[in-house]
Amino acid sequence: MKVKRAATDFTADALPATRPAVFWDCWRVRHRLLFALGGILLLFLLPLLISHLSRDVLCASVAVSDAGDEAARAAAVANLRFWFRLIDIPCWLILSVGLAGTVRVVRQLVFGEGVFLREDFFTGVRQNGGAYAGVFLFTSLWLLLTEYAGTLRGNTGGLAYLPIISGILLLLPIGLLLLAEVAVYRATVGGLLKNAMILYFRTVPTTLAATAALLLPLLVCFVLDIAGAMLFVKYVFLVAYAVLLLPSTVMGEFLYCAYVFDKHINRRYHPEEVDKGIHRREQSK
Repeated sequence: MKVKRAATDFTADALPATRPAVFWDCWRVRHRLLFALGGILLLFLLPLLISHLSRDVLCASVAVSDAGDEAARAAAVANLRFWFRLIDIPCWLILSVGLAGTVRVVRQLVFGEGVFLREDFFTGVRQNGGAYAGVFLFTSLWLLLTEYAGTLRGNTGGLAYLPIISGILLLLPIGLLLLAEVAVYRATVGGLLKNAMILYFRTVPTTLAATAALLLPLLVCFVLDIAGAMLFVKYVFLVAYAVLLLPSTVMGEFLYCAYVFDKHINRRYHPEEVDKGIHRREQSK
């Protein structure tokens, strides 16, 4: 059997020296693992996708029906959307379990600590599942409040947009840092939440940019809805995104959070954790 050999011998300088290099190195070497994580995440995401697909079908049916006048149909659609937000709550909790395990696997991968998919996934669920479920429960209740506020838009004016604006500018970026903290540090959720808030206000521009990257799939779905694309196209995109890109997105977000932790926490309190998974060139000299 012919064996393909590398053009040069392996040296320490070939190891990733920056976090972007860690990202591309993990993707190049372990892309099959990332796709496997995508398949696992899709399983935990399916209840939420089914709920949203059912909502979209029912709302579209009501919107084009002849029952009642336009105002009555709009009220019926708003009522349907609100009740589906309630149905979404357990679906978000199911997704939180899958994400807890996924983030643990990603943590092991980018820190260069060795990955055992099944063992690390269930370790993440066991160690972090409760905290992740709490964050996602809060998220689902915020979405419920946002949906309710949308029904009051005609009466409250701009105040109806307050929940969604506060969510994008405060809750989501703080939640991003909190979820990464839970996977790295052993402390109370209250203490980690306090740290996440402090870290966010120290890194507002970059953390908002990282949060925006998380919202890109929702932007694509919004564009598809505005363009009048078939629901089939929208949900095929979401399934493909979950399998092919969502794990890589999680990895990129985790690497960003690791950078923030190194800069604001680890250099002072956990110097042994600084640059974990990175081989700086000066270290090899």
